[in-house]
Amino acid sequence: MDNLAYILYAQSPALFLAAAALLLLCLFQHKKHRVRAVIELILGILSIVGGLFLYYLGMLYEYFTIHDFWHIRISGWIGLVLMAALILFCSYHSITVRVRKRRAEKAAAAAEKKHAQQLEDTKNAAYAAGRADAAAKENTSAPETESGSGNASASAENRP
Repeated sequence: MDNLAYILYAQSPALFLAAAALLLLCLFQHKKHRVRAVIELILGILSIVGGLFLYYLGMLYEYFTIHDFWHIRISGWIGLVLMAALILFCSYHSITVRVRKRRAEKAAAAAEKKHAQQLEDTKNAAYAAGRADAAAKENTSAPETESGSGNASASAENRP
């Protein structure tokens, strides 16, 4: 039990590192996610209080003294390494999630742009086909009208 208590009391540097990470997250996210930022702020404050509490308990049970208060013990270093690994893992995970989300948004935007371009091409093709059909109808009806109107003007000229 004595070693377990010593290991527990030596984890305060890891709690201070966690508090620093949580407070930094709070500062970066306070505009986008206000509720998460408040939760991270509260957890950061609780981590600071917990770290101080563990230090004072370690001094109370004479695991540390005021003279070696700032020395980090082996179990403290292990806790710091584990906390740093946890922070790095969480950072890596959040970055990969953001990258995947950004790639998906880009792919969706490209697909939407491609679909809009296909619609525009289809519309232009239909418009061109309609104009071609109208021009073909006009060309087939135009000679009949010209011959009919030419005869009418010729008969009008013959009548004086």
